[in-house]
Amino acid sequence: MYAVYTDPVIWANVMAFCLPSGAGADMILSAFGSPQALAVFDARTDQQLAGVMMKVFQEIVYGIAIGYVFKQWLKKEKLQDGELTISDLPQS
Repeated sequence: MYAVYTDPVIWANVMAFCLPSGAGADMILSAFGSPQALAVFDARTDQQLAGVMMKVFQEIVYGIAIGYVFKQWLKKEKLQDGELTISDLPQS
């Protein structure tokens, strides 16, 4: 799995899938040099950071979804109970 991070030829072949057709490994290697040219972190740190970021974004999305469902449920319960709030009273 980590050969993509360390072997320039494998990295260039994988990157060729992300570019338009005709962009071969030779062109990618001449343009970028090696995978280390674009790397800010080592492979392990990169994978760990990606995992943490995905987990944080997942929790944010779940929190928003649960909050929305709870708000809709609360609104439905208030309508069934017949509770009125100040904003529901007619202006006189």
